[in-house]
Amino acid sequence: MSREGAMRLLAVSAGRVRNLLRATDSAPLQAEGLRVRARDFAGLLSLSPHVELEVAPKFLGGETLASSWREDFLFISALAKHGHLLPGHPIGAKRQAYVDIPFLLGKALGDEYWKNSRRPLKSYRHATTFDFEIQGELDDEALALPSSEGWAQTVTDYGRGNEFNATIQLAMRQLVPRIRNENTVARLRVAAQQLGEQSKATGRRRALPPRHRRWTPAYNLASDILTGEGSAFEAEGAYHLPGYLVSTWQAWEVLIARSLKSALPDSIVRYQNGLQLGIRTSGEKNSKFKVWPDVMVEDLPARERPLVVDAKYKGRVEDGLTTMARSDVFECLSFAEAAQSPGVLVVYPHVPKEGEPPDLGKVRVFDQVDTGSKRVVGVEVDVRGIAGRGKFSVFSRSLAVRLSAIADELHL
Repeated sequence: MSREGAMRLLAVSAGRVRNLLRATDSAPLQAEGLRVRARDFAGLLSLSPHVELEVAPKFLGGETLASSWREDFLFISALAKHGHLLPGHPIGAKRQAYVDIPFLLGKALGDEYWKNSRRPLKSYRHATTFDFEIQGELDDEALALPSSEGWAQTVTDYGRGNEFNATIQLAMRQLVPRIRNENTVARLRVAAQQLGEQSKATGRRRALPPRHRRWTPAYNLASDILTGEGSAFEAEGAYHLPGYLVSTWQAWEVLIARSLKSALPDSIVRYQNGLQLGIRTSGEKNSKFKVWPDVMVEDLPARERPLVVDAKYKGRVEDGLTTMARSDVFECLSFAEAAQSPGVLVVYPHVPKEGEPPDLGKVRVFDQVDTGSKRVVGVEVDVRGIAGRGKFSVFSRSLAVRLSAIADELHL
């Protein structure tokens, strides 16, 4: 492929990424010599039927990625729920390399189903039945000449039997054999059974009736899985999967918040709780001016004031800075003022150097800004290996213990 052809493919994919993630960056994918630079996202996408692109987060391995980066990436994506499928961009994935993507799809489909299960996706359906008891409409000929089974009559049924549920059910059954997680498999099997007997899925995507709009994400995901855009059919040990993208900064924020909430069950962990910084006056109208730190931890043992934590990704990781971005510092000073706290801990992902072994949960202070009355402390944490069995708990405990210790040492 020529460089000009590759640039055209990158431009088309960049526009799709920008629209899907609603990114403000005009060029989320840029070519720099023989390398491609991605901003604000990571994932797997197809540039063409024969060219695929992996965008790996720097904090999962940098230049020399370990073989486990995909598992860590998918784990963080599932936890943060900031992933986006790319319909029409199938990835030809080797079974061993991407064995966890079916789990991710199954978990997402199961979550969408059970979230809406109390409001079933029902519709009216006309069917012809034979019975000597009149239950529906029948014509004069059927009334005069009944069959041995009864009169032919048209009945109207209001139930789960429809092409939308048929699509969702078939997608669940396609995924089950490919998922190793027993809990996810059980949830999908119960859901498929709950949908009951369905006619064959047509394969044509249709718009859901307005009253069932809440089912759109589940139906669209199921449609992606069943078509060439999904994980339906195998060939020579490979199968097609939809491209999958994650907004890295959003995923990082949620990962830090959920880790602290998991490690501190006896404390109150608030995620993006608005705090009043001051009063805004616009004309004759006054209103509260609020700021939103990512995490506030209250009722920590041996602490009289809350611990204010903000998760940052863009500045340090994207631009290779060795200090906190100035904008991050200014924002966190406003958090400290609004929370009436001596300071804020800013958590960045650790970007490993080439050949550096993983050290899951290791926290290190790398930068501080002290104004005299407030202090902003930048720390970085290693997240590599988080997808291993029990490793999320290891990461969460280490993060919570070290942040609490640093806050105590620096009197935050």
